[in-house]
Amino acid sequence: MLTRLLLGVLTLLAILVASFFLQRIAPGGPFDLERDMPEAARQALIREWGLDRPVPEQLGLYLKGLCRFPPDLKRSMVQPDYTVWEIVGPRLQVSASLGFAALCIALVLGIPLGVLAAVHDGKMADRVTMLVALTGVAVPAFVLGPLLKWIFALELGWLPESRWVGPANMVLPAFTLAALPLATAARLVRSEMGTILRGDVVRTARSQGLSERRVVFVHALPGALVPVIPWLGPATASLVTGSVVVERIFDIPGLGTTFIDGAFNRDYTLVMGTVIVYSILLILMNLLTDGLLVLLDPRARSARS
Repeated sequence: MLTRLLLGVLTLLAILVASFFLQRIAPGGPFDLERDMPEAARQALIREWGLDRPVPEQLGLYLKGLCRFPPDLKRSMVQPDYTVWEIVGPRLQVSASLGFAALCIALVLGIPLGVLAAVHDGKMADRVTMLVALTGVAVPAFVLGPLLKWIFALELGWLPESRWVGPANMVLPAFTLAALPLATAARLVRSEMGTILRGDVVRTARSQGLSERRVVFVHALPGALVPVIPWLGPATASLVTGSVVVERIFDIPGLGTTFIDGAFNRDYTLVMGTVIVYSILLILMNLLTDGLLVLLDPRARSARS
């Protein structure tokens, strides 16, 4: 685990360096949108932010600020009255709420659907379940989101159309965001569960006279969850940090929208702040899922010992 933690730190450093240089290579700058700004004022801002220095020196100063406690994410270049964390923090809470809701929907519905399909392999329940999963993969969020809005908000009037003012506003975007991971979880569980149900362990359990429910949920399901664990890390980080498409459709002030706006405005510090948050979440979730995988899968435990 210590080795993986060190690799995570090195990965984070590599992501930061690559993101820093890629922003500087891209054409334009954070003050180019202010076309009415006098050139002298523009040059003064460039000197104030240190953008006239060599890029490696800028990177060194930025990394030095991150090594402080608490880390210094700087001020926003486009909104200098706010620090990057003052912008990112509230939006991360919104994206985290939406992402965790979508993840719960994906797991609570996806795992039982996968089990149902595997138990009824080749039958109608299997075909219907896999059709639902295929639909979740094939229909993009920019189609599913407006469709759900039209049916449940505009036609039926059961749920709010958009905005982010209460729990009811979370339902439609959460189901839209959950469609793809729900389908993925169902397919992973169905594939692994089908293999386990045809294996020696299950045949032995059935020969001992155990009920089919006990065979499925006690002897087969834990093994069927093993392929879900490695997928869970990046999926959780992606859901928590927000989906730009879903946030745009439902007018949600989340982190994904903030990242895109920062990129369009060439707000270097804001983009770096969102990259840092996303990267740390991704690395932490991967470390957590590695630990869960070791607990659930004896083969992974022996491989790491």
